[in-house]
Amino acid sequence: SSIPYRRRSVQHVMREIIGAAERHAIGFIDFEDENISYNRRWFLTLLAAIRRYFGSKTPELRAMNGLSPPTLDEEVIASMRATGFMTLNLSLGSTNPAQQKRFGRPDMRSAFNRALDAARKHELTAVGYLIAGGPDQNALTVVEDLLYVASRRVLAALSIVYPAPGSQDF
Repeated sequence: SSIPYRRRSVQHVMREIIGAAERHAIGFIDFEDENISYNRRWFLTLLAAIRRYFGSKTPELRAMNGLSPPTLDEEVIASMRATGFMTLNLSLGSTNPAQQKRFGRPDMRSAFNRALDAARKHELTAVGYLIAGGPDQNALTVVEDLLYVASRRVLAALSIVYPAPGSQDF
């Protein structure tokens, strides 16, 4: 039994950000939700609300858990840049079809490359997250993933697998 996807309202997220900003000097906000860009309209609304609240003093924003490349188009990436993102963190997972199936993730290479192109155009650095250490994953598939990422303008980052609740390996 997996936990269903739930999304908080933009107003609720902004109340939390504003509450923190009223108590502390905020220079950096990290969104640890890899699904934050899943609903495009919601995400663009959040980014606009952040810009309205902070104006020209927007802190640096990140999504260091990594975002799903298919959820990011050039308009979203341009809005992210305008709102304070300096780095685009992207979840790639693996380029190996067997590992993609094992991890329950689609092949994201095409969307990953499009996101990297948009990041370059909007002067964002990029980090590409790969999964390593999965059950039945051998070192060669990880090396192949690293070589794939190394051939692009992106910093490679390895995420050591942990079994997610509801997954085959949990």
